[in-house]
Amino acid sequence: GHQANTNHRTNGFTLNVIQPTPVGIHEVPAFADLRLWPNPAQDELNISFSNTLSGPVSVTVIDPSGRMVIDENHNLVAGSTTLQLNTANLDPGLYMVRIGDAAHSVTHRFMKLR
Repeated sequence: GHQANTNHRTNGFTLNVIQPTPVGIHEVPAFADLRLWPNPAQDELNISFSNTLSGPVSVTVIDPSGRMVIDENHNLVAGSTTLQLNTANLDPGLYMVRIGDAAHSVTHRFMKLR
């Protein structure tokens, strides 16, 4: 027998929980109010969103196996944006569309019909 000494700690740690200090700065997302229509799509997919970015961003469509099947660059101006993607050459199935750059992006799923 070893006896446990409850008054002496040889291992362990102390956890101090500190509440975050409110700084009064509300972070605005780079992309908001994303809408895709029609969903399911056939020949064309419309994408609308509000954005705080200006400049070139990538619009990428990824198939279920992870392959990039559409990759387009669009120049955005801050505000409301509507884009149209030609989906006529895509096989029927579930896809993901990703809009953004290395720092900010948004992803949404859509279905493609014949």
